[in-house]
Amino acid sequence: MLNRKISRDRAVAELISRVGPYGGIFFTWLIAHLDREGRVDGDVPVLKGMVVPRIPQCTAEVISNTLRQAQDLGLLVWYEAKGDRWVAYPKFQQNQIGLRIAREPESEIPEPPPNGAVTEPTQRQLDATMDPDCLQDGALREGKGIEGKGIQSVKNEVDDPDIRRVLNHYLDVYPENEIQADQQGARLIIRKRLDAGYTADQLCSAIDGNKLDEWYQSQKLTGVRQVFKNAETIDKFIATAEQPEPEPPKPTGAWANEF
Repeated sequence: MLNRKISRDRAVAELISRVGPYGGIFFTWLIAHLDREGRVDGDVPVLKGMVVPRIPQCTAEVISNTLRQAQDLGLLVWYEAKGDRWVAYPKFQQNQIGLRIAREPESEIPEPPPNGAVTEPTQRQLDATMDPDCLQDGALREGKGIEGKGIQSVKNEVDDPDIRRVLNHYLDVYPENEIQADQQGARLIIRKRLDAGYTADQLCSAIDGNKLDEWYQSQKLTGVRQVFKNAETIDKFIATAEQPEPEPPKPTGAWANEF
């Protein structure tokens, strides 16, 4: 989580008056997860698991309403690009005085549409994303499935063998990230990538590729969200994992005859 500043814009006060204290908590805490361009994943279940996993009052309904109201006030843009939903804070860099952009990784999230041409999510899309109560404090309750799959129990995401296999491999590679991997948001991210057509083997290879990537390791970008950020990132890590290991250098000189 990065150091971020909260705007003193009067619109923030207006937003909290509309959405209440828990919507305000979500909106302000989300700022800490923005990349250097002020963008972040816009899927409601991912946001729930990433920002407020242990606050039951911050339901998916509260999160969705907060995003809509904040967009109405011009505080953020909730948009769709490359088949996914994203959030962007248009005044992020303006409000982050002293932000050293060059020291932060480049954004991997597509830009919002030009001229404010935003596609408002329909109620059907919101309903397909997640039932308002199914992610309360990690509670495994009966609710609507992910990505329009219909009625399902979120508990199935825990019992799904492919998700369990990917999570187990992730913990084998990054045992220090056990708490993060146990969050519901991690399972939902993996479920989303499986639904996009990736196999459990490919996702495991992506984890290995992330481990081999020196830049991601140096920036400590090893979370489930960073590994499975988008298709481009996953494909990059898979390619890295599939590269053959370089052969050790052969000895030369007087020692060469010893081998």
